[in-house]
Amino acid sequence: IDSLLNEYCTDGRLKIFKRSAVLSCRLEGKKVKHVRIVDLDSGKMTEFACRFLIDATELGDMLPLLSLD
Repeated sequence: IDSLLNEYCTDGRLKIFKRSAVLSCRLEGKKVKHVRIVDLDSGKMTEFACRFLIDATELGDMLPLLSLD
């Protein structure tokens, strides 16, 4: 999959955060707009705004953080 997405990562249209864990997220309505993550290797925290978010975890790790009542 890396080779398929490389073009989009190289030109800045896509960022992939591997070996990271989501710490928190902020919603606007029912849309995720901001996400805070930690790099599991370095411990560096990053917060960013997102237009799209794909949870590619095995068990849907983002769901408990969303509270979409």
